[in-house]
Amino acid sequence: YASYRWSSHDRQQKPSADVHGAAGRLGFSFNATYRDAEAYEAPAGTFGEITLANDARVQQSGVRDQHYSGQATVDLGGGHSVFGRYSRHEADDAGFGYVDGQDLGDNSGTRIAITYPSQDVDRVTAGWRATRLATGIADRLAVTGYATSNVRRFHLDVFIPFTPTAGLTSQLRNFTDLDTKGARVEAAKAIGGRHLLTYGVDWFRDVSENTDTTTNTITGFGPPMVTR
Repeated sequence: YASYRWSSHDRQQKPSADVHGAAGRLGFSFNATYRDAEAYEAPAGTFGEITLANDARVQQSGVRDQHYSGQATVDLGGGHSVFGRYSRHEADDAGFGYVDGQDLGDNSGTRIAITYPSQDVDRVTAGWRATRLATGIADRLAVTGYATSNVRRFHLDVFIPFTPTAGLTSQLRNFTDLDTKGARVEAAKAIGGRHLLTYGVDWFRDVSENTDTTTNTITGFGPPMVTR
């Protein structure tokens, strides 16, 4: 299966492809998607307490990202199977989006921009399933383990004018690397022919490494005054 999407409002291009198949006891699937979208225009009108006299570009509302995934399952017979999955998501140049102050009737020059220059998410999952156990404590049992890596950069840029020639520029730079490992055991047992008891246990551990840097610069009163 393959598709291609294009939209004029944000000049978005989005091709994608899927492959599903089976060979004997092996079942598999692969998926790939790419998206490239520019900043879109918000239509004129009133939204709560915000009024746009004309169509306005929502700055930094575009995104370029791509997603890949693949999985495979092997039927071991007797209701037993093992499976594995891998996925990766990459995003670049994403933003929270903002409308220029002049489009809102604010000519002060104040600006707040929230952007995500990059984010990469990798996830690996593997497990075993048994669907026909018929034991005294479980009819079905599944054991799953997973690991995820989420690396993200976050930027906050603020400009506050004091006078036409002076102002404060504040820049926050954040880097986050979040690694997660976990496991799950889930069992199910039919009781009395009319009820299903599902029970199990979950465990996970997050390890997060972060750095934050804030730089404030005041200009217009002699040499720039910088604090970090």
